[in-house]
Amino acid sequence: MTRAVTSTLPVVFIDGGYRIQFGNGLAVPLRNHGDLVQTFDPGWFPRFVYVGFYPIMALELQHRDGRQATWWLDGTMNGVGDSVRHLGKPIRELLLRNSAHVMRHIVDASFSATHEPVPDSVNGFYSLNPNTRQEIIDSFLRQSIPPIGIRDITQEDGVILIATDHGEVEVFDRDRVKASLEMDFRETSLKWLGGAMSWKSIYDDGEFEFRGSMPLDDFRFALKFSDAEDRREFFLLVSHHCSQVIGIFSPSCSSVFCLNGERIGLFRSLYSNFEDMLGRHLKKYSSELKTYFASGKKKIASLPRLAPQTHLGHQLWNELSGVDMVLRNRRPGDLPEWWIVEADESVEIYGPLERLYPEIATRVRRGLSSLDEATRFAYKNNFALLRITDEYVSSGLRARIKSVVDATAIGQEVNRYVSENRRGPIVVFGLRTENRTHVDPVDFFVRVAKSFERRFGKGTIVIDGHNGNEEFATTGKVRSHGEHLSLRPPVDVEREIVDAVGAGLKGTGVDVVSTIGASMYRSAAWGNNADCFIGIWGAGLTKYRWISNIPGAIVSSAHNLGGRPDFNIYFNEKYMEDPSPVLMPPRGTIEDDAQAKLLISVADQSSASYYNFRDRPELLEDFLSKLWDSMAGWKDSSPSH
Repeated sequence: MTRAVTSTLPVVFIDGGYRIQFGNGLAVPLRNHGDLVQTFDPGWFPRFVYVGFYPIMALELQHRDGRQATWWLDGTMNGVGDSVRHLGKPIRELLLRNSAHVMRHIVDASFSATHEPVPDSVNGFYSLNPNTRQEIIDSFLRQSIPPIGIRDITQEDGVILIATDHGEVEVFDRDRVKASLEMDFRETSLKWLGGAMSWKSIYDDGEFEFRGSMPLDDFRFALKFSDAEDRREFFLLVSHHCSQVIGIFSPSCSSVFCLNGERIGLFRSLYSNFEDMLGRHLKKYSSELKTYFASGKKKIASLPRLAPQTHLGHQLWNELSGVDMVLRNRRPGDLPEWWIVEADESVEIYGPLERLYPEIATRVRRGLSSLDEATRFAYKNNFALLRITDEYVSSGLRARIKSVVDATAIGQEVNRYVSENRRGPIVVFGLRTENRTHVDPVDFFVRVAKSFERRFGKGTIVIDGHNGNEEFATTGKVRSHGEHLSLRPPVDVEREIVDAVGAGLKGTGVDVVSTIGASMYRSAAWGNNADCFIGIWGAGLTKYRWISNIPGAIVSSAHNLGGRPDFNIYFNEKYMEDPSPVLMPPRGTIEDDAQAKLLISVADQSSASYYNFRDRPELLEDFLSKLWDSMAGWKDSSPSH
């Protein structure tokens, strides 16, 4: 019996036809439709036959102009199709089974360094033309990623035993895993910029070295760490608006460890179908990952979110504050790069990053048109992509934005207009129309406007809502995060409010200015000149609180006023420096309406945090009176004052 000693066999022309040469002079005829193949189409010639999936084989062909193609053969060396998708179901099922060992090797090699000799069937697989290789990976790799279990550390005993796919048992010390999960990602990632790139091991008492990052998308990252010999590894799963460790993935036992039940909830939300996420990434980048993780110390690049996931609040609170944090804590020589991907999509809501931070201009990389291009560039050039974030708006960051706004033509126009035309207090109305807002926002803001006019007689009301790209981008499209889910464009409702307020104040001494659809700079310029604001709680408060820090009133649902965990981010010193005072309606002023229709529906419609609300007019008027009282220095026109 003669055995093939290699997974790629030559194709030779003998006795008037092509044959596959096995060795010891044995050659098997190559057939198509049962007939001996005597010729190929003009310009085409055979390269070799890959037998690593026997009895399904791949005949590799090449044209004189460099093109490559594949014929699939069955066990009789007869042609059965020219692509995986054209193969019959029984042959595809056989190919799935017989390619599993190669696919599993690719998965394992993507996660782990390969210290054992690479099987010849794997080396032969990489000899296939790239299109065929990718088609096989796309068709069959996902099935080679085993189900991944989730372990809540708080529910484990001191010693954790987990069976592996290789018939072994992994042993973990709970306290050691817990200590790794409890490390602070922000603090540690700042140290990485200085050169110390490691993380506490989940396997022993040492620290594992950072090997690189897999950006599963622009929000979810898997960061690899391994020991000095690169024989054991784990992945930090890092995500959320302010980047944090959601869990730790151990490929050797196909398990994710989470710190507690809350983190398990985050993992299930952020990394749902984790196996599919890994599969999609490995399908595209497995060949790059083989060398990337082994290529030494990584350079760090921070990746702000891409369109359409850019967000007014999170870009300032988390991403720009992340830049601020780095500059406060690292020397100029330790700075990462910041990659602005898809820049033509106007992902920079506050303008080009270099405009806010001229000192990092040489560290900003542009020209990458997609996350795929950015990922391939990172893998090729030894970068690790992260989101370097914080959740603290410093007075210095506010001052940078104000300085940039004031320097623009828009800022100068607004400042000049206010200087020449101010005739009373300026109040900003911060609209929210999507959900967790007033059931009748038009009526609500008309009543607030009339209350302002009764108190002061003259002044300016600036009605602010969704912004557009008036100043620094290429389109005039109005921004709205989640607008694709809306029953109608939120900006249409906002313009109805502008029209109604204007009609209600016609002939009075109060001017109405609309910034609906205008640039962020115009909204910020008016905010910087305003005396107070009244706004519905939501991302719009970014402009009045984190940028302009003007005092005023925040209105929201009774549920949110009563204890929403993140309700205080716009006025608490933990999240912003030197916050000016804010008022909120006293208990009883606001009543939630669980049945009220939302302009933009959300996944969890039953969540009280999204309810719209009504107000009790007499109590609202008392509250507004206190708001107007807070505007010290302005003479009002009401009889009682």
